[in-house]
Amino acid sequence: DIEAADTLFLRLREGGNTSPDYRFFDNFLKGSLLAGRCDYDAAVKAFQAAVDVANQHPGVAAESHLNIALGKARGRLKLYAQAGGAPRLSTIVGMVRKASGTGDWAGVLKWESRLGEILETVSGELHPEMLDAFAVAHFKEKHFEKSAIFYEKSLPILGKMERYRDQGSNMCQIGQCFSNINDTPRAVPWFNKARALGAQHGFFSVECGACLGLGRVEKMEGRMPGAEELMQHAFSVLGFVEVEGEREQLECSVTRDLAELLLETERYEEAGPLIQRLFELAEADEDKEAGFYRKVGALGFAVRFHSRRRDVQQASKEMRALEGLLKRFPGAGCEDILQRARTCIRELASG
Repeated sequence: DIEAADTLFLRLREGGNTSPDYRFFDNFLKGSLLAGRCDYDAAVKAFQAAVDVANQHPGVAAESHLNIALGKARGRLKLYAQAGGAPRLSTIVGMVRKASGTGDWAGVLKWESRLGEILETVSGELHPEMLDAFAVAHFKEKHFEKSAIFYEKSLPILGKMERYRDQGSNMCQIGQCFSNINDTPRAVPWFNKARALGAQHGFFSVECGACLGLGRVEKMEGRMPGAEELMQHAFSVLGFVEVEGEREQLECSVTRDLAELLLETERYEEAGPLIQRLFELAEADEDKEAGFYRKVGALGFAVRFHSRRRDVQQASKEMRALEGLLKRFPGAGCEDILQRARTCIRELASG
């Protein structure tokens, strides 16, 4: 409660006490109040003034509560210095995402070890973004249980902020984390919670993602009719998804998973148009990097599709296209798709 803290702070200042203990605590409270208002530059000056008083008068930190305050003041100054200035969304979150994107795992862990200080220091509306940055970083490293912990920590904050779409999306992410380690008993309740929340608030993106997640679980456990029903429902609500970029991303996932299911149940005529749609989505993507990976995925899928149909000519054509595309980008990290496609070609050739 910043207003209440401000009132108490002014009353303390009106007392006129000039002792080192008072001057230290006066500056510490001032810094905390300014940080709460997101006035970080002024907060730095106040925290530094508090530390300067403590350095000049070592006895200031003799009392336990003042010693704790001194530790916090020094910690926040160190945090600001590491962030290259005041910790805003564009600094700490950006640095975590950059470290994760460049494979600097030590950099991610450095910030994670100071998460408590970060959340104390930055304004509350930034907390979900902080937690999301760590959740994404751990997901990328396949630390799925740790990723789920960070996503779950953000849920009550998003609820208080009435950011229900983001809350539902994170529920889907938690479900996906558990699905990735085949822990379906923990995955299913999260997908169900997300589906209910999406239906309650009219967020079709959340409902679509939740049904896709539940469909994947059904398929994983061999219940193909249930999987298809859920995936078809996810497909049916795509047109109502409220955010355009998110709509294409979901369409790509739903289309691929539904085509995979049809391929496994040997319903090739139904799967064909969906594979064609995967190529269209790849070509239409304005993000060139994302479009590249979608095209690689579509080509790999097409090789498997034509191999299952025993169409040697078309499977070989798609294989050449896949190899040619990956030769242009040798460090793309798509070896698993390439190897799976080559296995299909070898099996097709061997009869």
